[in-house]
Amino acid sequence: MKVDESIINALIEKMAVGKDAKYKEFIKKILINMSNGDEWDNLSKLDEINKKIKTDIK
Repeated sequence: MKVDESIINALIEKMAVGKDAKYKEFIKKILINMSNGDEWDNLSKLDEINKKIKTDIK
């Protein structure tokens, strides 16, 4: 799914008030990459694995 870059820029401006340009560019790259393909699903699966590992360690 192609994301409108102007929407991403607007979100970043609202969420990263007071942050420098390097930080905003970093967040922008993450959002653009995550919106392409199934990266959100992969991140969700990674989070589930991480939670399971933490639970199993206790």
